[in-house]
Amino acid sequence: MLMTFTRHTAWLGLLLASLLCACERSPRPALPSTLPAVAMLNGEPVSRALLDHLTRAHTGVANPNDAPASAAAEASAAAVDRKQLLDELIDIELLAQKARQRGLDKSPAVVTEVELQSKTLLAQRVVRELMGSTPISDAELQVVHAKVQAQQQRWREQAQIQLSTDAALPAGVVAIVNGQPVQRTVLNLLAQTRRGDAPADAPQDHARLLDDLVMTELLSQSAHATGLAAGVDTQAEMELALKSLLGQHLMRQLVSEVTVSDEALHARYTHTQPELEITASHILLGDETMARQVITELDAGASFAALAKKHTADEYTRDKGGRLGAVKGADLEPAFVATARSLKPGGITPTPVRTVHGWHVIQLHTMRSLDKDPFEAMKPALRSQLVNERVQAQVAQWRKEARLEILRAP
Repeated sequence: MLMTFTRHTAWLGLLLASLLCACERSPRPALPSTLPAVAMLNGEPVSRALLDHLTRAHTGVANPNDAPASAAAEASAAAVDRKQLLDELIDIELLAQKARQRGLDKSPAVVTEVELQSKTLLAQRVVRELMGSTPISDAELQVVHAKVQAQQQRWREQAQIQLSTDAALPAGVVAIVNGQPVQRTVLNLLAQTRRGDAPADAPQDHARLLDDLVMTELLSQSAHATGLAAGVDTQAEMELALKSLLGQHLMRQLVSEVTVSDEALHARYTHTQPELEITASHILLGDETMARQVITELDAGASFAALAKKHTADEYTRDKGGRLGAVKGADLEPAFVATARSLKPGGITPTPVRTVHGWHVIQLHTMRSLDKDPFEAMKPALRSQLVNERVQAQVAQWRKEARLEILRAP
């Protein structure tokens, strides 16, 4: 499977793993209406600040502590297509608008999740500020980590904290931190999140969960007190996350509204072709010019594996000389599959192939048709296909009907 080259910081992930937030019943920071808009969608502005944050997220520099994993990845990151990102942002905005029209933003479950998400983002921002923005060694990290924990402990000692275990609190409240209530709904959501796929009756350390919520509340309070929460980029991250979450809930609702008949499933099964299994190698580049240069070197006799190790932005296949192994065609981008079909075993693409991941140079090793599974075995997948197509058709119709005005180049 083609792997995206997402960059993240392992130590920060570990540090923040326990910082799922508490629930604050106070206004969430909002982007100022005076900020420039890059587009108008159904009469509502699409803020350039959101596009800027989305761009940073795609290039891996939304977190200043993250560094590009390689020169190849860095070159690819620099080539982000902001027009494509604007199109993605418009889809996020459109779905958020439709979700609000359906009242999803006022659903108790969504409200709790939104505030949980907002607190999490604020807690992450505070920890990043404490860690500093300069890349550091593992040894230095241990020192900084200890300082962060010491600061958190000082905040805890200075705070006024009441817990449901040692004080009578209002109904639905599990703690009060500096006068701010922490809601039981968030504790329940945190428990559900931590539980994952484990059985509902699996044992959990609720004292630890509550302790994590209290610390996250303290971190988020610090974000407000220091003005970090009011920063434009912080607000942009929170607003983008909010709108994405609304879109996710809308999509789930749309999926639940779709019904698929057995006749439709049988018809789709009849017209479904056997799956392809493709064994190939690829070199992923950030721009077409570099991809063409790689093809020129291959035509001159260069080793595909050597060029992949040197140039590819796909971290998953770099050490394998670009080899993807055996992959089902359904798990690959359509353009990738179409190109593979045109090649003979051992053949290399004469021109670069563009997908959402970037520009590919592809070498086909083998291709074969797999036996078609029985109808009953394929039924769940066929149902998912039909449901997805109908949902996407509805979204496409909304996009067609939308009043969109691009105000300036992204």
